[in-house]
Amino acid sequence: IIKNLGVTATVTSPTYPILNEYYTNSLSIFHFDFYRFQSYHEFYDSGFEEKFNKNSICFVEWNSKIEEVGIKFNIIIELVLLKNNERNIYIKNNKIKFHTLDEGLLKTIKWYLK
Repeated sequence: IIKNLGVTATVTSPTYPILNEYYTNSLSIFHFDFYRFQSYHEFYDSGFEEKFNKNSICFVEWNSKIEEVGIKFNIIIELVLLKNNERNIYIKNNKIKFHTLDEGLLKTIKWYLK
C-alpha cells in the first residue's frame, strides 16, 4: 500500500523501531507497530500523537494496544489468517462496509487523500 502511494524507498516492518517514516512530494506517511507496547501510556511518552494529523497518513499495526488513546481511524484493514498461510483482507471505514483487497483498496485510500 505504501509503495502504491508513491514511496520509492524500501518499505519494511516497523516491529523493532516501532515507527517507520516515509515521504513523497505531497505526503507524510507513518507506519507504526505497537505490538511491544505494554500500555497506551507509552504512546504519549513517545510523542507519537503529533504524527496523527490531517496532513499525514498513519498505518497502525496492533491498534488494540492504544485503544484508550481514542484515535478515530478512517480506514481499518483487517487481516484474517486462513489455512495454507493464505489471508483474507477486509477494509472497513465510515462510508464503506467491507471490501476485499484489490484496486478498491487503493481507490479508497486515494479517495481519502482528496
